[in-house]
Amino acid sequence: MENRALPALAWIAVALVILVVVYDVTRRAQGMRTALAGVPAPQQPQLTQPGGEVKTVARLEPADRAGHYLAATLASVTETTYRDTGARFEVELTPQTQFLMGSAADLRPGAVVEVAGTLDAARIVRARRIVILTGYIRVTTG
Repeated sequence: MENRALPALAWIAVALVILVVVYDVTRRAQGMRTALAGVPAPQQPQLTQPGGEVKTVARLEPADRAGHYLAATLASVTETTYRDTGARFEVELTPQTQFLMGSAADLRPGAVVEVAGTLDAARIVRARRIVILTGYIRVTTG
């Protein structure tokens, strides 16, 4: 009788451990969703008044002319993962634009950058500083 009860108790213990792990993972995942819901959206350049300062992370789209880019605003999911918000804005380089962690040669479609500058009356961000984040930031869908 002892020999038959021992395997049954072992299986019950394994099942109990699995249930505890599943419960813990589910609880943590729910907490992450709640934390992400409380994260404020990044600054939307389209909502800034002309003359206002803009600082946002964006993914560049094809340039329509030299030194002028369409950009998609990204929102932080984690420290190194961002998602597209659907908001678009235009970025214009100026002779005063400073580059960090790269150069103007790194600006191409798909490049991830942090743009800091001033929004003008034509709703274009005149870039004061661009930080190249391509290779450090991953963009997810959804």
